[in-house]
Amino acid sequence: MDLNLIIQNEISKLDADAWDALTEKTPFTSIRWQTFCEHVHDHDQPFYFVVEADGRYIAAAVFWLYFRPAIPDFPPFIEKVLAPFFYQRPLFLCEIPVVEANGLVLPEEPELKAAAMAKILDGAEKIAVQQKCSFVVFGHLSAELDGEFPPAANYHSVRLFPGTMLDLQGVTNYEAYLERLNKKQRKNIRRNRSSALEGGAKIVRRGHMDAELAFSLASNVGEKHNSPLRNETKRHFASIEMVESCWLTVEIAGKVVGFDLLLGDQGVWKVKATGNDYSADNIYFLLSDEDVRFAIDQGARMLHAGTHLYHVKHRLGYEIREDGFVRYKGISWLGRLIGWIVNFRDKPSV
Repeated sequence: MDLNLIIQNEISKLDADAWDALTEKTPFTSIRWQTFCEHVHDHDQPFYFVVEADGRYIAAAVFWLYFRPAIPDFPPFIEKVLAPFFYQRPLFLCEIPVVEANGLVLPEEPELKAAAMAKILDGAEKIAVQQKCSFVVFGHLSAELDGEFPPAANYHSVRLFPGTMLDLQGVTNYEAYLERLNKKQRKNIRRNRSSALEGGAKIVRRGHMDAELAFSLASNVGEKHNSPLRNETKRHFASIEMVESCWLTVEIAGKVVGFDLLLGDQGVWKVKATGNDYSADNIYFLLSDEDVRFAIDQGARMLHAGTHLYHVKHRLGYEIREDGFVRYKGISWLGRLIGWIVNFRDKPSV
């Protein structure tokens, strides 16, 4: 079967129905999401790869050319040091921005999968050379997708801390969710929620929130955890109504003292951002519990979150996600050298 690789820089230039049909089982890859990402990341360049066979879309990959990439697991000052390098040698990264999700979609049939993967890898490296990139990177991979890279392709593999998840498949209401937990967990949830609400806290679900206020509250959390917000976060907040989203706010005496921003697609919701002015106790727990309630009300099959204060999430039933694999390959000589150093540093954890 002859395979054809199509590459476009705008999602609107692809067949919308064919794309959504192909990506329907991969959250945050829908046409709606790519349109949103193009809007809020107009300083970067998307590349949409589609592998076509007999006129059908059988595989896809969403790449972004990043001139100011966020570098996970490294201190902020490292990003500043490397900024001039990436401005000259951008990163070619397969991912969905904003939610940092997997952007690779492959067919199930083994031989077709291998052939489609080869097309995508070949196309990615050609684009990376043309654009004078430092690395080609595939982020947020499951163990299954990580295993699809042929050894001959010479991609290094590392695993970054993947985040947390709450499996909600089969859960139709909040009481059914509680029944999945043990007696101690249920008792703690009810006690902590009652304590927070008795202090005058009120939970509100919003479709809109002032971006300046949200950025200010989220910056408090970023500073506390030594994870400062990037400038584009404010633009994400201002345009978030373009996609499935909800602001969960905690208000005391009419003042917003904390929030969680949830983003959804195809039955999966993710806690994207948290804000807190730290003026009251149990705000984080109250928001985390409301995240679960909201996701259940939306019929979600999965709720994703970060890893901060994992002891709180664990009490709510969250587990560590089984993805978080990254494949990368240096393109320039300096990129290959940095890749070798990073691979050497992470070798024991691969």
